[in-house]
Amino acid sequence: MSILTNPRVLRRSAAIAAAAALAISVGAASAGAATVRPADGTPGWYELCSDGTYSSEIIENPVGDEPGFDSVIVAPGTCAPIYMSGNEADIYGFYPGGSTFFIGAEWWPANIATTGNEGDWGWYVF
Repeated sequence: MSILTNPRVLRRSAAIAAAAALAISVGAASAGAATVRPADGTPGWYELCSDGTYSSEIIENPVGDEPGFDSVIVAPGTCAPIYMSGNEADIYGFYPGGSTFFIGAEWWPANIATTGNEGDWGWYVF
């Protein structure tokens, strides 16, 4: 049996190729984290950035049979990926004790940044 037709060698080669592809895609995603998707209004992955002095979160409300979602809690000075489908999404901030405050709502899929502090907050799309 040739090395090119040996099923064991082929499976191992396929596993190595899959691992390499995963490593490349993770590397590309990490490298691409600094490149923000333009806010084009289509459903997809965007970023939530906490540019204020508090952590923030997006909660997309369910519509019909579609489930809603909670984003990860984004610490001040950082960004995290969020999926925006076009359904209404509420933007919240967190007080130091963990309770939340409402910042605003967004329907248009876009990158979102929260700003300010717990007493004077805001947000914008970018």
